Amino acid sequence: MPTIKLRGKRVETLLPTNWVQGAQVVWTDDLFVKGHAAVVGEQSGFLTIVRVLPSTQVRFQNICTFTLSKGQITAQGIWDSYPGAHRIKLAVTGGTEKYENTHGVVDVVLKPGSNPPITYTARFNINYTVVGR
Repeated sequence: MPTIKLRGKRVETLLPTNWVQGAQVVWTDDLFVKGHAAVVGEQSGFLTIVRVLPSTQVRFQNICTFTLSKGQITAQGIWDSYPGAHRIKLAVTGGTEKYENTHGVVDVVLKPGSNPPITYTARFNINYTVVGR
């Protein structure tokens, strides 16, 4: 199973005024290969708050797209917010061009930085297979 290993650096974030069910966070990250300065793509998406949890935490529905030179990969999943670095997994739901008929998992490690979620950085391992090729 091929793996695409990327690093993400937050470029822009739009936060909701009220952190209530249905509110959204919208973001864009630049994508890099570890150890290289050149941008190799972009990861954009939105989080919808689907549940407000105790202690000011929320449960997010995450939908995002990785735009790379050979096509796009889409992913989604649900995860809970909490302080500090954390790991989430998203299901690969499809793709375009080279990644058409793609299935798999995106393993994400989020690091909040000094002013989350604006300063988030992330490590993405996209493990995928292309069905029917």
